[in-house]
Amino acid sequence: MVRRAIKINGKTKTTILELEKVAEIKNVAKEFIHFDKLPSGNWRVVYTKDTIDFADTTSWEIVRED
Repeated sequence: MVRRAIKINGKTKTTILELEKVAEIKNVAKEFIHFDKLPSGNWRVVYTKDTIDFADTTSWEIVRED
């Protein structure tokens, strides 16, 4: 089983979004990435085909610059 999660490191806490479902949408006019919290407490990611290649993704990093 592949575990997918997004880890967001903050100054005072770390947030981990466990991804339960990931869905690729093909043939739409615009690009998007959408996150939904599911009743299980895990998260679903829905994205358009040209936005990201989930098969090639090894990690996501949240960058904040002040």
